[in-house]
Order: sequence, then structure tokens, then C-alpha cells
Amino acid sequence: NDVTNALEDAYEWFELYNPTLNPIGLTNWSARDVNPGQADTLPTMTIQPGEFIVVAANTNNFVAMHPSYTGQLFQISDGKIG
Repeated sequence: NDVTNALEDAYEWFELYNPTLNPIGLTNWSARDVNPGQADTLPTMTIQPGEFIVVAANTNNFVAMHPSYTGQLFQISDGKIG
């Protein structure tokens, strides 16, 4: 149902990892949905060597579910991934 889907959307997140020895700048990157035309521009960020970052639909919801996470955390501008 629509309420369940909206709740699930609000708690979506994904992780990016830099396995290289150099920082990776993510300028003009986007996350795309499987549905054509659905993409979210990611915030400008840099992932340091060996670093994980999290991109969440809602950072407050992510922190509530994962309070021990201390890395970089970014929110999708419209609050919905895809």
C-alpha cells in the first residue's frame, strides 16, 4: 500500500566505498532507479581512500536506525531514492 511504500522509501539508503589509494570526488554523480528517467543528483562529496560513505533518503531516519555510524552521511535532496 502507499503508506507502507512511503515509510520504506523514507528509510532507504546505500553505501559507497573507495577502494583506491586516491580520493574520489563525486561531482555531478547521480543515483538512478531501474525505472527510466528516475535519477537523483548526489551532493558534491569526496570519498577518501578506504572510506565508506552513506547516502540516505533521510539522514535523521538513518541515524535513528544506525546510531553508531560515524562516517560521512548525505541526504538525497527530495528525500526519496529513485
